[in-house]
Amino acid sequence: MNAQCEQIYISIDDRTIKRADQTKSLGLTIDAKLFWSKHVDEISKKVSSAIGVLERVRPFILTDVAVQIYNALILPKFDYCSPV
Repeated sequence: MNAQCEQIYISIDDRTIKRADQTKSLGLTIDAKLFWSKHVDEISKKVSSAIGVLERVRPFILTDVAVQIYNALILPKFDYCSPV
């Protein structure tokens, strides 16, 4: 990290705001360098888990039900904040 950035202090009402390496806001994880790797890792784990559940129940449900489950549980994880 740049030495100049580490010397910046921000205070509100005489309280210094601590610098964070990463933060999560509205389900989006962004690090201090504006990299998305932590966010992508979190989404990958959630999607992988949901796909695993869908694979386990797939033999017991109709195709259109599987598509509905995909559309309800998996697709929104890709679509949420995608324009960002």
